[in-house]
Amino acid sequence: MLELLPLSLLALVAHAVEHFIAVGGGDGAAEFNPQWLDNVDVDDFVTFNFTTLGHSVVQTSLTLPCVFISDDGAPDLHGFASPLSAAAGTTFSIQVTNISAPIFFACGTDTHCQNGAVGGINAVEFSSSVTDAAKTSVSRGFADVPSNGTALGSGVLSRVVTSPSLASSGPSRLSPGAFVGIAIVALLLLIGAALVLRHWMVVTRVRRAHKRTEWKRRLEKRLSQVHAATDAAKPAGGAEDVPRM
Repeated sequence: MLELLPLSLLALVAHAVEHFIAVGGGDGAAEFNPQWLDNVDVDDFVTFNFTTLGHSVVQTSLTLPCVFISDDGAPDLHGFASPLSAAAGTTFSIQVTNISAPIFFACGTDTHCQNGAVGGINAVEFSSSVTDAAKTSVSRGFADVPSNGTALGSGVLSRVVTSPSLASSGPSRLSPGAFVGIAIVALLLLIGAALVLRHWMVVTRVRRAHKRTEWKRRLEKRLSQVHAATDAAKPAGGAEDVPRM
């Protein structure tokens, strides 16, 4: 059982997690919450929940945080983009396929990006520089974004997936608290196994000591019987008289 435990843990770790980002503040403000996701792994999903009308999610880059990544001088790259004016209550999901570099995004509506509607995945260390660069960015950086969003599978270091139901229908990787629970259970199993082993060793030692004691008792009894038989075989008169010369 203990030998199979590490394999079970590895199998659990291999599953993906779905992360969530709210798009648009309670008053329609141009913002992402949270702006910066950290510790996102390969195959994890990121789902953007649009809380108000008039916002979007467009993939950008570190150097041009308010320009669609397909329009920033790299025509062979095709970033992801949601519909430019997603309806409130709708969602847009991507799956991370590569974590060798951060993924950046912004709101493509009007000047929302310049007003701070930027964010990133595994890009926390770039938050200040991206926010500062966005303030001075051009206001037409999203002119070529398809109004209905990009196709399924589009994205750099990621891909657009069908719907959030695809992400949520799969198995999820355990939360840190669950891993703590597994670690505690594993520790208890190890302690239990150690106690069982110790009990077995003590019982074995006692049994061996009992066998040695029993063997010694039987040997002493046998020797006593041999001595008794020897004494019984001796002449009753003692030693014979030696003849005189």
